[in-house]
Amino acid sequence: MRLLLANSLAFTVSSLCMSFALAALISNRQVQSAVANVVALSSSFLSGVFVPQGLLSPSVQRLASLLPAHWYIRAVDALEPGLAPGALALDYSREGILIQLAFSAAFLSLALLGARKRGFSPSRSAS
Repeated sequence: MRLLLANSLAFTVSSLCMSFALAALISNRQVQSAVANVVALSSSFLSGVFVPQGLLSPSVQRLASLLPAHWYIRAVDALEPGLAPGALALDYSREGILIQLAFSAAFLSLALLGARKRGFSPSRSAS
């Protein structure tokens, strides 16, 4: 149960960081909305949210491994609620959580870089 909660938290953080990065890199509000919809839906389709990952082709699965949702779904599938997880399932879920946190760090770095290029400075916003 704790790993499922940790996985959900890691996915939430990675999604927030991705949203922050998109907002920092795109200045037009209408374009932000359109890009957010495209990114959310395409990552969901590619990652196995709507279709089990096992039914996706190997090339789609390789592409999906570049998205946090893939690792979230993989960790959830490894834990299969209601069953006592084995050592391999625990390793898969921990791996998925750590990879999602790595995505969070990458997206946050992108967001901070984008904000800096647009002239945002924490010291200027505080005054």
